[in-house]
Amino acid sequence: MLNKNFGIRGTFEIDNSKYFYKRNSTFMEIFIEQIEELFGLNHAHYIPIVVDGTKYYLSKDLNEIGPFTTAFDAGIFSSNINDIRSFVMEEYPDDFDSLMNDIIKMYFMDLLLLNYDRNNNNWGFLDKDGHVQIYLLDNDNCFSADKSIMTSLDRNPRRDSFLEIDNIIDTFPVEEVELFNTMFNMLDENAFTSAVEKTEEIIGQELPYKDYYLDLFRTHRKNIEKVKNRFRVTKNLN
Repeated sequence: MLNKNFGIRGTFEIDNSKYFYKRNSTFMEIFIEQIEELFGLNHAHYIPIVVDGTKYYLSKDLNEIGPFTTAFDAGIFSSNINDIRSFVMEEYPDDFDSLMNDIIKMYFMDLLLLNYDRNNNNWGFLDKDGHVQIYLLDNDNCFSADKSIMTSLDRNPRRDSFLEIDNIIDTFPVEEVELFNTMFNMLDENAFTSAVEKTEEIIGQELPYKDYYLDLFRTHRKNIEKVKNRFRVTKNLN
């Protein structure tokens, strides 16, 4: 089992099943799982444990569910949405609609949760019961942006990213803009607070930094509303 010599992260086996572990200081993975459930996104399941006084996350290898390949290992080397669309259409034409729906939802969720660390190694494709599905993992860096970033609508720490609200609303297909709007309305302050409460039930303590996260979340929602207002009539946003 785990012991203090295992370090920050690694793998081990229990009853012939492979598990991953990594240090846990904020319980962010547990919190984001509640949001992923709200949006109906598949994800790795993290269990908070303590070993020799050190907090860890424990998660079962996704390959225990079905063959899993990260987007990078599958051959996606770009974060450009059109490149991803082309890849999915070529490699997974039978599951294209459902896969792209979850990929778009993943990026919209990252936008709403200030996750600027999404990359092609922390999401991927899992073949389950003959159908390929999107699975997410490693969400530790949600709410990693500071207030100076979020109080400006024009700044984004990843210029190669399409997580820019005005670009999404202005250039994405109408049905995807509607999806973004739906997700924005679903994740209001009540839903955020509910996710915090569910997390605290699981971890058996108060979620660290929750007031700071809520402050960032409120500021971010106000900024999104400002952008939405510029497009409210032309894009039929409610």
